[in-house]
Amino acid sequence: MKIIIAPDSKQAGCYAGSLLVPLFTKIEPVRLGLATGKTMIGVYQSLIRQLAAMSLCPVAHVSTFNLDEYWQVPPNHPGSFQYFMHRYLFTDLPPFLEQIHFLRGDAEKAEDECRRFDTLLSQEPVDTQLLGIGVNGHIGFNEPGTSFSSRTRKVQLSPSTIKRNALEFPGVMPKAALSVGIANIMEANNVILVACGEDKSHVLSQALCGSVREECPASILQTHPKVTVIVDKMAAQSLIKYFSRHAIQPLGDGLSRVEIDENSV
Repeated sequence: MKIIIAPDSKQAGCYAGSLLVPLFTKIEPVRLGLATGKTMIGVYQSLIRQLAAMSLCPVAHVSTFNLDEYWQVPPNHPGSFQYFMHRYLFTDLPPFLEQIHFLRGDAEKAEDECRRFDTLLSQEPVDTQLLGIGVNGHIGFNEPGTSFSSRTRKVQLSPSTIKRNALEFPGVMPKAALSVGIANIMEANNVILVACGEDKSHVLSQALCGSVREECPASILQTHPKVTVIVDKMAAQSLIKYFSRHAIQPLGDGLSRVEIDENSV
């Protein structure tokens, strides 16, 4: 596991965006798993800027798969994740995109929709999965207590997630969602987790330094063979003591890197 510490959230977003750029410069098809949330806005803005600054001949070869969607929320609702993705990323990336895939929150039957999406994901591994992390340790909408073997399904959101997300949701906050499972996430060849802000500090120490347990879903990432975690200094506060056991390498521009062998966690 590589952990990148950035001086602030803007730098964290820029670095995360730079890791995605090579996927858009490949000739062969790419499957990219995407996430939503405030942290991702900076990542996507950085990706758009970096691609625009390059002399590229755009080729439509990137297929995307979003992690989750609120249940019984139509795609054109301003609170839907499909709306979010078009607003912050897809409007500026058409030349590079082959297909975009979403879970439909307004599907007639949740079970059928989840089965359809799981079949898409199972065709071949996602090359890179982008993730955020909830303050309770969820990844996607896989709340604490979710089985590590879970796959795409309808989920009930925890009270803490409902309370937190309701602050920005326009209208009545949904209590359920459709979400890719933890097993789906772990099948990705590469995982990039981005977390910013002091409120993510405690859960990061649990997820990256604590025991691997279903009560903290993100802790399963400790067992993935190729994970890059990008945090700002505020989010890294509780990790500093742990990092003292590992070599911290400066990368320039205020960035630093810590490499952790999963066997030492």
